[in-house]
Amino acid sequence: MQENLPKHVTATPDGSRRWSKLHGLPTLIGHVEGRERFHEISKIVFELGIPYFTFWAMSEDNLNKRDTVEIDGLIALMQESLLSRMADDLLKNQIRFRVLGRWRTIGRYERLTPLIDDLENKTRLFDKRNLTILLGYDGTKEATEAVQKVIMSNWQPS
Repeated sequence: MQENLPKHVTATPDGSRRWSKLHGLPTLIGHVEGRERFHEISKIVFELGIPYFTFWAMSEDNLNKRDTVEIDGLIALMQESLLSRMADDLLKNQIRFRVLGRWRTIGRYERLTPLIDDLENKTRLFDKRNLTILLGYDGTKEATEAVQKVIMSNWQPS
């Protein structure tokens, strides 16, 4: 790895729905294009030798506010990726895979659970390259909960 490169890159996609609308296409097509950009970017990140790549796929707010058709389409895209190209690339290139966020608490994602769990398990020993997907993630909530845990762990009754 070159010394002037970061050790961690994050990406937060934005504009897939606007892109679809601009081109007169269904929303899901914008997400398909976004997925292709994700694959391109993650490949470049790891080829450059950057060991950590975090992709904020969807916030908790997005999971709760998007319509069912769009969410089901996104789930299908993730499922397709996890069953094919992404899984193969992660294993071939020894990239550790993790998904963080509150996606497990939202019932529509149960078909992703075994796929994600399997891929996390298969890649758990890889340590040179790390891909983290944030799905149903809320950074503010995570920070607040972390502070609360610290406060509670140091609290002493009088």
